[in-house]
Amino acid sequence: YKIAPRFINDPKPSDYSSIAFDYRRVRDFEKARSFYEKIITGSNSIDEIFQALKGIRISYKLEKRNQEYLNATDAIDYYLTEITKTKSSFRPLFFEAKSLRIRAHWTEGNPAKAKQLLDELIKGYETKYPMGHFYWLRARIEEEAKNYDQAMVWLDKAAKTKGDQEFQEKVLWYQAWTLRKLP
Repeated sequence: YKIAPRFINDPKPSDYSSIAFDYRRVRDFEKARSFYEKIITGSNSIDEIFQALKGIRISYKLEKRNQEYLNATDAIDYYLTEITKTKSSFRPLFFEAKSLRIRAHWTEGNPAKAKQLLDELIKGYETKYPMGHFYWLRARIEEEAKNYDQAMVWLDKAAKTKGDQEFQEKVLWYQAWTLRKLP
């Protein structure tokens, strides 16, 4: 059962996450989602619910059900937005949910929506929380659209934010790469 938890005869709620992951691994997405739903309805832990919502989201992505994938990603964002209105301790999950949503819309061919979401996020939180990751993300969207001057503006903003060394190196690398592409 450790290798294939989906074969547990009488699973306990503590087994649901590993069972859902196992079903997802063997591409039985409906069963995986049913176990993720059990976690959502039976758990009081916001972290567990967040992980289950992400599991549902990724199951749609793997199944190439793009609209459901985007809807599930949006649902995660809405859920964490509501939670953080009363529980600010979940702010890191809130920003992770925002990042997931922005990236999903961008990679599914809607960079305009991704930029709109980024602009709203930056406008609302720029003075309160570090936005380096989101500046970098905006720069990447601009760079992909061949708006190299705008990409450099956003990369410069990202470089001025505090971050760990790995993040700073990533920003510097993209600055160099984008400068190379400038006419």
